[in-house]
Amino acid sequence: MLQLLQKSPKETSMWEDGDKELAKLYKDVEETGIKKKLENANLRYYALSPSRPNKNMKTKYNVMFWLNPQQQDIHNYGYFSVEQLEEWIEGKGPIPKKKK
Repeated sequence: MLQLLQKSPKETSMWEDGDKELAKLYKDVEETGIKKKLENANLRYYALSPSRPNKNMKTKYNVMFWLNPQQQDIHNYGYFSVEQLEEWIEGKGPIPKKKK
């Protein structure tokens, strides 16, 4: 049974690489300052989950976010760039729902 719990050097290396990438992702998030900007603008959310941008995401940052905003009657949810989150602060861009 003990052998099932032991990891090979390759498995250990894969875990360490994943941990390093996650730490780098969160460092990149911190460098954007977007969480503080949203807090200062009093924009609230249930989730702001970072990931690396996909090939269709146009951004100067090496991070994008899944946004699950509060007040979904007036805000859209989805994947957004830092620039789109900054537009949200100004009441612009794809996050505020368009009035019908």
